[in-house]
Amino acid sequence: MIVHIGRRWKAMSVALFSAIILAGLAGAWRLPMLAQIDLGISRTLQRIRNPYLDSFMEIATWLGAGLALPIVAFVVAAALFRVGRRREALAAALSVLSLLLNMLLKAVANRPRPEEPVEVMTKVFGSSFPSGHSMGSAAVYGTIAALLWTLSGKKKTVLWLLLLPFFVGLSRIYLGAHWGYDVMAGWAAGALCVVGVMDWLRGTASPKPKPEEIASAAADPEVSISEKTLESGEPVPPQT
Repeated sequence: MIVHIGRRWKAMSVALFSAIILAGLAGAWRLPMLAQIDLGISRTLQRIRNPYLDSFMEIATWLGAGLALPIVAFVVAAALFRVGRRREALAAALSVLSLLLNMLLKAVANRPRPEEPVEVMTKVFGSSFPSGHSMGSAAVYGTIAALLWTLSGKKKTVLWLLLLPFFVGLSRIYLGAHWGYDVMAGWAAGALCVVGVMDWLRGTASPKPKPEEIASAAADPEVSISEKTLESGEPVPPQT
């Protein structure tokens, strides 16, 4: 119970922090002073341009594209479903809804895309805030990372998955498709999506048996061995 409350508190803290960042950035780009910071971020990244970095950033931006993310999410969902993790499979698939939410946020913000003096290497039309690539990659790869952490605790793989949205976001600024605030807002909105999906997943989990129920099941000879197995897979010690 204490562990569950601790996890819930951490999730709510991340959600609150992300919401504050998203709300702040939604108005920040309209202020001339802060808009200059946005321009400085773009110029700093584009100052280190070279052919090798161009190729790397193009690959990174593809990993956050509207075509790649659903494919990744549904492949992971299919793999989870195949091994009997149906709720986790649905959670992975639900992360794709972040792309639809991004369209709504863009329609509300309606921020212009970067133009001169920023070098635009990838011409994109439509609203710029928040970055769809950043938000979608944070939501999809973040959800997969959270699921992997919950199921296996593989820290290195989780870390690499969390780095993907970071590089996707940088690529959008580097290529001149987005401003820095667009990307940061996308990360924040994506984090909110991850918290929402994982909170839904925890809410649909079957309640674990109470200690007295476990003791009663262990003492009842009519109950089969399979029924004396906890949800975690650990067998109840037989009565002596």
